[in-house]
Amino acid sequence: MNQQEKEELILQWLQGDKSDQELSNAISDEELSQYKSILSTVDNWIPEGTEKAPNTLPQIFQTPKEAKVISMDRTPWLVGIAASIALILVVSVLFFRNQETVYYAENENLEVLLPDETTTAILSPGSKLIYDDFSDEDRVVSVEGRVYFDVTRKGAFEVNYQGGQIAVLGTQFEVINFEDYFEASCFEGSVQVSYSGQSAAMVMSERVTFENGRLPKMKMRQTTPSWTTGEEKFDNDLLTKVIRVLETRYKVKVESSDISLDRRFTGSMPLDNLEAACRNVFAPFGITYTIEDRIVSLSE
Repeated sequence: MNQQEKEELILQWLQGDKSDQELSNAISDEELSQYKSILSTVDNWIPEGTEKAPNTLPQIFQTPKEAKVISMDRTPWLVGIAASIALILVVSVLFFRNQETVYYAENENLEVLLPDETTTAILSPGSKLIYDDFSDEDRVVSVEGRVYFDVTRKGAFEVNYQGGQIAVLGTQFEVINFEDYFEASCFEGSVQVSYSGQSAAMVMSERVTFENGRLPKMKMRQTTPSWTTGEEKFDNDLLTKVIRVLETRYKVKVESSDISLDRRFTGSMPLDNLEAACRNVFAPFGITYTIEDRIVSLSE
């Protein structure tokens, strides 16, 4: 049953032409319970200052319609009918047309099993994953921040983000999409990446970073993202990336306007000590830092 047929069935149920049992064959018990709750609220609502009018849904739809003009100020119960219908229609549209699911990793990694029950996503703190009507035929998600995917089942799978998308068939890969930094890494299989009008095909152990309007590829030694196992290790990574990770991990703002961020860092970052993390990252470059009120100020 497609979406249009489902909505028509719901409308017939609202009119009293279909039973609960017939509707339950098309929607989940939870959805049916929510609709019953809405109907109960509507059926028992009486506009203030009026007597009860036929404003249950079956009554509304079964009441004969007459083509005549009626003064609304003398029939306030019509407001109740209009509100009832509007409520049901709005809920129906929102429920079936805007089933947006959002996952957000607050202070630690968040592992999500997607509805195909084979694809796993791991979100780094401060990252978000969103999907609409995810199905076997339409496996599409959107991400913000840093997310690692393990797509084990063959078939089209697409990840969208600001500036582009990644298309895969069956693979393990990571996408990092901060406001001023983009990176994608392939740990198994192959992926097709696009960002800001550029595209690149990657195979296992390859990584691309958007630099100077291009997506140059480089080899990487990691076989899985270190952060998915509770560590933050960097291997020849741009300082821009390291700072963005520091900000999301520790919920701080790094002020670096006078610092060149095209330098590369190899090393680790502790996850439970902000001062130690700053020392590990900035000391090798001779960058000094101060920490105050969740702001890390850098200078040389």
